[in-house]
Amino acid sequence: MKSKNEPEEQYLNILQYLPDIVYKIDPRGNFTFVNNSVRMLGYKPEELIGQHFSKIIHPDDVKLFARQYVLKKYKGKDTSDETPPKLFDERRTGQRKTTNLSIRLIPKKRKKTKEDRGEITAEVIAFGDVSSTGHYATHIQEKNKKFLGTLGIIRDISERKRAEQALRESEKRFRTLVEKSVEAIFLINFKTEFVFWNPAAEKLIGLTTTPKKKITLFNVLTPSSLKIAMANVSKAALTGTTRPKPYELTVKRLDGTLVDVEVFIGLVQYEGKPHMLGTARDITERKRAYEMLQKSKEKYRLLSENVPAVVYSALPDKQSSNLFISSKAEELTGYNAEQFLQSPELWDDIIHPEDREYVWQKIEEHRKKKIVLYVEYRIITKDKKIKWIKDTATPIFDNNGHIVRIDGFMEDITERKRVEESLKKKNEELERFNKFAVGRELKMIELKKKINELLLKMDKKPKYKIPERINTEINK
Repeated sequence: MKSKNEPEEQYLNILQYLPDIVYKIDPRGNFTFVNNSVRMLGYKPEELIGQHFSKIIHPDDVKLFARQYVLKKYKGKDTSDETPPKLFDERRTGQRKTTNLSIRLIPKKRKKTKEDRGEITAEVIAFGDVSSTGHYATHIQEKNKKFLGTLGIIRDISERKRAEQALRESEKRFRTLVEKSVEAIFLINFKTEFVFWNPAAEKLIGLTTTPKKKITLFNVLTPSSLKIAMANVSKAALTGTTRPKPYELTVKRLDGTLVDVEVFIGLVQYEGKPHMLGTARDITERKRAYEMLQKSKEKYRLLSENVPAVVYSALPDKQSSNLFISSKAEELTGYNAEQFLQSPELWDDIIHPEDREYVWQKIEEHRKKKIVLYVEYRIITKDKKIKWIKDTATPIFDNNGHIVRIDGFMEDITERKRVEESLKKKNEELERFNKFAVGRELKMIELKKKINELLLKMDKKPKYKIPERINTEINK
């Protein structure tokens, strides 16, 4: 014959094997039943029987979810709405019972071990046992039903809580990065409507207040840039690319001014639908600087091509490698500019062997003392002719005073050297002739002086008049 309590015992046996903590507390809040899963907190079930539920709950959470504390806050207030207060020692039933209550559980104090789990976060589902467990006496009328206690299930959600916290922190970091980013970040749907944009994007398009209507690509791009953008969006949609390549567009700000931007757009899934995630950076100043640089280079090129000298920029390395050399180099040496740029050793090769050591001595001195280089030397051209050049170079320094490059120019002074050599020879010839003529004149004067001396000895008047200056020179 089966016992009347046999079904209840079967249920209790089943409850012992559930992974969640199942508990029953009496109206005073003391445990009358708890299954074996409570061992996750370090307790044996029998240790908690007769103990108040606050024994396993964090003290701060007891004040937040125990009837004796919570109901005081609601005294005189209607709690029949859809969001009634959550209670651990619940008495309500039906839809108003407590569900999804997140509460902290405290394990039993014990010696710390490697397996110690520390504080556990759990989810509590507590409800009255009127119809589900029969804890209300069935022979008593509905209005006189006696409350026997609370049945509850506690599920360990510690890992979920940690994951949620990690997710919140990750989202916070991501949000901070997006909001603080100097680059515009935006999300658009396939209607070309902006779904999201960060502060940098607002600044880029000149948005100062919340727009009344949705902003689309048609509002912020010039017609030509709109065509480029739509073509790239269509391509991304067709290929499903998530690794976009940059391209340039012109943004039409809300105040009418134009801004050049570099844009990256890729396909992403947002709320279950494909969207375009993009970044944009203002490159107006960069483009302006680039255009100015190109103009400056063109002016420099035109200037260097029209100067009757070879203009160059070189590195202060062992070969004095050229960064730039004008096309006049070919006229001077027979080698074109490209050959000098591709072969750093070419310039050293064409220096006359007899001048090479001297030239590098002057270069080392100019680099060491950080002074302007002035040096004249010979080179051997491609067609084996010897030419003289004058090399003038100025060192360019960085902020630390180090030479970063050498700017200079080389002049062909072959003709000047030829004239100087011819003049030197003429001067040497003239010097020899002068020495001969002066010597002959001095001998004549010396002879005249001796004749005058003989005449004086004969008591006669000197025949030749000799200037005092010449007479002094002869006596010397």
